Amino acid sequence: MKIRWQGSGVLFVFVAVIVTLSFAGCASMREFRTSREVVLEDPPYYHGRISVENLQDATIGCLPIALAKRTDDRQNQEVWQTLLARMNAFLESQTWTMPLEPIDLPIDEAPDLYVGNGDMMGAPVRSSAFSDEDESIPRMMLFSQDGSRAWRNELSEVADREGVDYVIFLTLGLSEYLVRQKDWMGKKELALGTGYRMPVKWLSSLEDPVTVLHVTGALLGKDGKIHRVGAEGILAAETASFLESVIGLRNTLGEDAVKGVATDLRRQDLAGKPLAYEVTIQNLVAGLLQRNDLLVD
Repeated sequence: MKIRWQGSGVLFVFVAVIVTLSFAGCASMREFRTSREVVLEDPPYYHGRISVENLQDATIGCLPIALAKRTDDRQNQEVWQTLLARMNAFLESQTWTMPLEPIDLPIDEAPDLYVGNGDMMGAPVRSSAFSDEDESIPRMMLFSQDGSRAWRNELSEVADREGVDYVIFLTLGLSEYLVRQKDWMGKKELALGTGYRMPVKWLSSLEDPVTVLHVTGALLGKDGKIHRVGAEGILAAETASFLESVIGLRNTLGEDAVKGVATDLRRQDLAGKPLAYEVTIQNLVAGLLQRNDLLVD
């Protein structure tokens, strides 16, 4: 009996130690990343504020635009990379920010930014979480989460090495925006960003989201913490007709649409008809830095 009891005690202690170490290991692996969730009632789609005085004499760095982690399109990687290359070439040619080398960590480690329909498949936040009334009403949501500790540490090293005070982080991807009523006569529109509104079909449903190609961005401090988040749209899919809406069909943006953005999609509503992605990037940088002098509208 004594021998068996001692053996059982050793086994119990051994198991207890293993369980304790396992819990300790899991606790150390968990990492707190600050997140923010807000409802966006009206465009332009931005949240967060930083004193303009703090930015006046600051040196602003900008990481290369990356493909958003929710835009997982392995079949058309070449198409996306072509567009990203042209967008980054434009960004580097401007003097608003200092180009920085990319952070050599997976996109999942970077800040998580989402602007769009809170009920979109894969969205990190649900519209119903912010509804005190009708949970069936879709809402435009903004979600942001700081990058991992490793990502923030590497960003801090880059910022110190390059002598920048703040860093802009941008991602290109697909999301869903919501059609809104324009006036009492029943006209409807899709707001893509700053001064960028598209009229839509009269019978388009207010409850059917529209696929949008957009750029989402965050203004980060040297410590990698998020100060301000926003998004500007480039292109929207055609809204569904009444019949398509009834049977649940929706239009999407495919490879040809992305190719068109990279080559010849222009803002016909603006003087000089500039490339749509150039306007989007410039307005997003202006919105994040709260610089009205940079706005193209």
